[in-house]
Amino acid sequence: EKTIKTNNIKTLVTFISYSHTIGQPCFLENILDKNLRVFNNLTDIVLIYTSQTKNIFDTIKNSYQSLNIIGVLYDDISSISLGYLIYKEIRNIASSPSETIIDITLGMKIITISFYKLAIEKGIFTINWIEKNIPKLIFKDNNYSVDFNSLCRLPFYSSLEIMIEPKKENLKIYEFINLALKNHNFEAIQGYYNQIGNASMEFFYENLAQVFNFETFISMDFEYFYQKLEVFLKKISDYPFEREITLKFSTYVTYLLSLVYYEIDDNIEKRNFTWLNKIISNFKISMDMVK
Repeated sequence: EKTIKTNNIKTLVTFISYSHTIGQPCFLENILDKNLRVFNNLTDIVLIYTSQTKNIFDTIKNSYQSLNIIGVLYDDISSISLGYLIYKEIRNIASSPSETIIDITLGMKIITISFYKLAIEKGIFTINWIEKNIPKLIFKDNNYSVDFNSLCRLPFYSSLEIMIEPKKENLKIYEFINLALKNHNFEAIQGYYNQIGNASMEFFYENLAQVFNFETFISMDFEYFYQKLEVFLKKISDYPFEREITLKFSTYVTYLLSLVYYEIDDNIEKRNFTWLNKIISNFKISMDMVK
């Protein structure tokens, strides 16, 4: 059975509700206050808002000044990009994934699925508040009638659900990933990592697939291949990969770098790239191995 040590949770990621209210009695309190009541050692809150809820975000930030509140604007970006931004914020403020909670109660379905996958891959707890709503009773002309088009929250009926990781499904996907690796099908690997919410590995293989694909090889244009490879190396040099991923790919990236590092003209000369120092640092590359 999955449990959460509530006292250990320091960081909350949640969405802003259009109907957010402050200062209500406990049986009418908003989702944010419910989380603060359960996870009473929270220090950081990452709030996802849109341009339509910007004023609500500002109100919340002013009302909870004892907390470090970080806003992430979600308007014209994909759910995957949003997941990347959120995980970047989590890495900046949380010392461990076990100290983080993602509340998917208020998010749109397409976003919450992406976040759920992200949480599974990174070992972050995901929660969902379940509330019961009932039709409103209308009293008019000494009679009661039920308005089924207008619902109200049933007091004291909220329950907190911990989302459970589908381990068997993930294991099957990893089998597909291993098979795709054997066949050098990087585009398929990208899709599999998308399914399990691993944004970092998805980013790596998505861009690698732009280099090693049928179009590149059928062209028989070596300059075209090297240009694509340089674009790939620049992109991964800017991406905030987790340490275990950079160590995993260090040898492979070193080999790819060696393919573009030297320029062969009349003499063999080393090339200078604006992103070179960054990729050396991020992937722990020893330049003695770049030959």
